[in-house]
Amino acid sequence: MKPSYLLALPLLAATLQLSSCKKDNNDTPNPTDPHYGQSVTLGNGTARTFVKLDASGNPDEVGIAVSEAALNSLPADMVELVMELPTEGAKTPFKHAYVTYMPHGHEPDGVYTVPHFDFHFYKITNAERLTMTPGKEAEMSKVPDAGYLPTDYVTAGPVPMMGNHWVDATSPELAGKGFTTTFLYGSNKGEIIFYEPMITVDYLKKTTMQHLAIKQPQKIAPTGYYPGEYIIRYNMNTKEYEIVLDKMVSRQ
Repeated sequence: MKPSYLLALPLLAATLQLSSCKKDNNDTPNPTDPHYGQSVTLGNGTARTFVKLDASGNPDEVGIAVSEAALNSLPADMVELVMELPTEGAKTPFKHAYVTYMPHGHEPDGVYTVPHFDFHFYKITNAERLTMTPGKEAEMSKVPDAGYLPTDYVTAGPVPMMGNHWVDATSPELAGKGFTTTFLYGSNKGEIIFYEPMITVDYLKKTTMQHLAIKQPQKIAPTGYYPGEYIIRYNMNTKEYEIVLDKMVSRQ
């Protein structure tokens, strides 16, 4: 007669095998989970980019996440952050994010002179952005061909290292109703190079979820997945405020 512990070995092995299989299944990555870029320091917290794909592997979201700790410890001086986008976002035109925190805002006076963030999603590389040096304002100011900007957008002027900014002339803040959030386009040499949600610190802290439509141009370049709206939301799981380009659609 076999000892009882020998009789139990086959059962133990089967149990371990089942447990191992179950663990493997749980460890399988969810293809729709966000893919994060490298974190950068902001105040006592961090900021990072991310990309989410749908079940078919196409872009679903492109975003920037700012930690709650960062938003509660913002410095007294202007901050510039450069963050590459994860490679999973290759089907979109966006290559890197350039974020500026403006503690005193910027011109025009009385409109955007409140603490806010400029969240630039660039369609060019950081190296290309840095070629827009002072003295090249005329080059930056070249107007894009008809159709590449939405109706109602007018120039707000070029800024070195950024590009020519285009604002929606119907935005509430330009009618004296106060600035909370607005959406800009940017260009250089007559080509659209960035999408920019601009959001006050106060509004970002207060918003848990808001979807805002992006006015669309008739034409785009290059082809790829482009957003139809942007979202401002608070992620309770990661304790981050997220600024998201959403409703991605393939455009030719």
